[in-house]
Amino acid sequence: MIRFWDEPDPPYCITLTDVQAVERNFRHAIDRSLLIGLSAEMDICVNHDRSVSRRHCEILRDGDRFYLVNHSHSNGTLLNRQVVIEKTPVRDGDVITMGRVELRLEIDG
Repeated sequence: MIRFWDEPDPPYCITLTDVQAVERNFRHAIDRSLLIGLSAEMDICVNHDRSVSRRHCEILRDGDRFYLVNHSHSNGTLLNRQVVIEKTPVRDGDVITMGRVELRLEIDG
């Protein structure tokens, strides 16, 4: 692909689907980052379970690569059942666990 300096990055959209209740899903466009948590101030507000922290985790975008960062000190974040300690690459189909909530990641773009 050839890109020019003034061309924006191609648009991407993140969809997180609750593994236990597939009718519950969250969809949001992503530019550089997407904050996820219990607080209504987050880009994606997961407020159906109090085990999710106010500012639980973040998905970062770097071009066509995506990463998960944990921000929760009490409940932690898991990626495919592995504890997220540092910025960790994510891909389509991964499962992010926040407290008792499991969300399947879908990246459209």
